[in-house]
Amino acid sequence: MVRGDHRQAIEHADRALALAAQLGLPEPARALGFRGSARIHLGDAAGLQDMRKARDAAIAQGLGRDVAVIYCNLASNTLLVEGPRQRLELAREGSRFARRRGIQQHVVITARALLAEQRGQHAEAADLFAAAASRWEQFEVPWERAQALLGQGRCLLALGRPAEARPLLTAARDVLASLGARIGLAETCQLLAQAADLAG
Repeated sequence: MVRGDHRQAIEHADRALALAAQLGLPEPARALGFRGSARIHLGDAAGLQDMRKARDAAIAQGLGRDVAVIYCNLASNTLLVEGPRQRLELAREGSRFARRRGIQQHVVITARALLAEQRGQHAEAADLFAAAASRWEQFEVPWERAQALLGQGRCLLALGRPAEARPLLTAARDVLASLGARIGLAETCQLLAQAADLAG
């Protein structure tokens, strides 16, 4: 589901949800979260409802790691629909949740990077996004890696370092293109154009 087509991801998630209901099993939180993310990247803002439901289901089922990952995904996708203020609040909630339960430093570092960026601490945020990108790459979660690369590129541009930002943004663009993430891809292309202008 992470690497496939968004429509195919929705189909697979729907099958998993139907099978769980048929067998009387708890609602599969990860499948619901994947479906929500896929819906958002196909332009359906109601996918956020799926993701919130996925978070709540994972909490109810005691799936601590899944909750932390869903929080991180929810924060990233909320930015696309509701803007940075809501993303910041969800990043804080996810960070608090992960810290309380000792949870996948991946999520904590990503949340810290988002918070530092929001505070205008771009140098610190760039370093944190770099660490997050490396961790997500090792964890084989391309969407999160792309988001971290995008965040690092944004911060480097804010610091007036377009030459360093361009290869990161290019890498983010390539990952997002392979995932068919049209909204994230549009932002990345805009930032690449900005980096080219700044570099002269």
